[in-house]
Amino acid sequence: MGEQHKRSKLPEEHRRLILDIAAEMAIEDSFSSLSFDVIARKSKLTKGGVLHHFANKQALMEGLFMQTLLEFEHMMLNIKASISDGSIGANYLETIVELTKDSGYRKLMKVLIKGTITSDRFRDIWIDWFENHMRNTKMELKSPKTLMQVLLADGIWYAQVLGYYNLSDSDLTDIMKEFKKL
Repeated sequence: MGEQHKRSKLPEEHRRLILDIAAEMAIEDSFSSLSFDVIARKSKLTKGGVLHHFANKQALMEGLFMQTLLEFEHMMLNIKASISDGSIGANYLETIVELTKDSGYRKLMKVLIKGTITSDRFRDIWIDWFENHMRNTKMELKSPKTLMQVLLADGIWYAQVLGYYNLSDSDLTDIMKEFKKL
């Protein structure tokens, strides 16, 4: 059997590679720009190898969205574990400010945002996930100050992830200093 016909013994690594390339393509353009031919070329897999993992474009988009949501869930579990009851809003705000400095995190979030904007199905999956994982947590918004902290964090999150303001680390530090004065 020729070398090109041997099946790889690394299916999970290939699946991850395919999803990483698909994420880059979705961020650069859109979910609709995903192409099995381009993914095969960039991954150095055959088109059949890509199709082995994802039977069609919809399955690839769903796999990408669900993998990204799973990665986001792990991040949020770590955030929730670090939040103390006395300073929920402040801890959340500080954590979001730190996370948005990470380009890998921003990449992950762009995939989620684009997915929820372009697909009713992905938006429904996101809403269900949010209701099940975020509403029933220690992050209950019990006071106006906590609500204000969470809304500020979410605003910074959207601005940084979508690149609206491109806030520097210094800008974020200044925002935190000013907020603590309130």
